[in-house]
Amino acid sequence: LTDVRLVLTGDLEASSGVPGVASATLPALSACIAAAARGLLQDAAPRLLEPTMDLSVSVPTSFAGEVLADVTKKRRGVVLQLREAGPAGLGGVEARVPLASLLGYATSLRSITQGHGAFAMRFYGYDLVPENIACEIIEGGGY
Repeated sequence: LTDVRLVLTGDLEASSGVPGVASATLPALSACIAAAARGLLQDAAPRLLEPTMDLSVSVPTSFAGEVLADVTKKRRGVVLQLREAGPAGLGGVEARVPLASLLGYATSLRSITQGHGAFAMRFYGYDLVPENIACEIIEGGGY
């Protein structure tokens, strides 16, 4: 655990029964607090969160299927909306995708669409990391 801060409030003299004498020393109190916090966090079953992005992809309709497959299967994305082709012949995909899986996406999209695709992304929020990936991250020390 890092960057966890606990603040004690109350009267330390109250439990000792002797005026002017605290019932516990600071090291003993720190040890008790650390043990309690550790126990609470283990019982809470903490989960990993990952940043998630809203992804908007514009592509010629002839490449829409490949882009859709890439977003959903390879990048763990969830499709929110499909846009029909406009006058320029460009359709689109709106999806929510974990940021970690978008690394290198520009190169991949260029390859899939032969340079005719474009995308934009913006931060959406945080979502739970799937259990199988969380185990890999924990055992491997990171992404």
